[in-house]
Amino acid sequence: MSEDNGGSQERLNMKLKSIHSWLMIAVVAIILLPSCSHIHQKDLCDLDSTKTHVKIVFDWSQVVEKADPEGMVLFFYPVDGGKPMRYDLLGKEGGVIELPVGKYHILFYNNDTEANLYGNIEEFEKHRAFTRTVALLSKAFGNAVSTAPRGADTDKQRLVGSPDQMWGGPYRDIYELDSDACELCKKRHGKFCNDTDEETNILVLTPRKYVREVTVIGRNIIGADRSREVKGALTGMSSDINIKTRQPGEEQVTQPFEVVLDREKAHLNAHFYTFGHPDEEGKHYLDLYFVMEDGQKVHRRFDVTDQVRNAPDPWHIVIIIEELLLPPVLEDDSGLDPVIDEWQTEEVDIILH
Repeated sequence: MSEDNGGSQERLNMKLKSIHSWLMIAVVAIILLPSCSHIHQKDLCDLDSTKTHVKIVFDWSQVVEKADPEGMVLFFYPVDGGKPMRYDLLGKEGGVIELPVGKYHILFYNNDTEANLYGNIEEFEKHRAFTRTVALLSKAFGNAVSTAPRGADTDKQRLVGSPDQMWGGPYRDIYELDSDACELCKKRHGKFCNDTDEETNILVLTPRKYVREVTVIGRNIIGADRSREVKGALTGMSSDINIKTRQPGEEQVTQPFEVVLDREKAHLNAHFYTFGHPDEEGKHYLDLYFVMEDGQKVHRRFDVTDQVRNAPDPWHIVIIIEELLLPPVLEDDSGLDPVIDEWQTEEVDIILH
């Protein structure tokens, strides 16, 4: 009996200890609960007072055309030095990021481009966008690709592709995020800020255009119905653009582009983007390359400097060719189509109406 009583007493003591432990845990939880209940996923102040959540809002009021990027990227450059912090946000509206307190320069743009490449991204002053090197003509031109002529004054320019549409910019000033924002929140009833509080850190960024549009219109293309392939190129354009200044680069390049030819209406048109042109004076030529059905290779060059440099809207350059005469079908004395290996090059004066 004494052994049974001793065992029972020991089990009772163990139960009491277990109950006491659980009671202590419950008391601690009750004490901590009020101080933690306000902390949730949308809090805009972190427990670490050196970091603060910032709500990014993109204001698209300065973009006239429809802009619907799949996402935006932001770079925060510490004013005191150090590597930039990158944040990617889905969609065009914005979102919430966690940012260490400090002073920053900011660059931002849409991150859904395929043609655009970026360089010097760790330098606020030199961050730039550019495109890849490309071929002048497509494989559809066959052997004509390797022999296609370029003007003597532009044949040294690199051939680069057209950029994708791009919006963004720099923040207008130095963005300062200090610990006061969090401290003020903490002093308000002992709570942290959330996205509904009046002390929420909201950063409004206003995107603008980075690239120019170019539209090429050709009318009265006599002989268009005999053309098999056509391609275009525009010389003297900028190789890149500075993200901070939105200033086109000074290297002059040639941009090949696709051309749509309406053989029945004898019209052609093209639409592509460019980073613009360098500030320094220079010539701009529109080169059109045709391969005719009989094998003739035709190169026609137009001086379009005035249309490029003095466009009424510098963000939308419209180049108009009013008339173009392509050569007739060639036949030798036997009545057979001759083999034409060399390009027929001619510089054509622009007809203005």
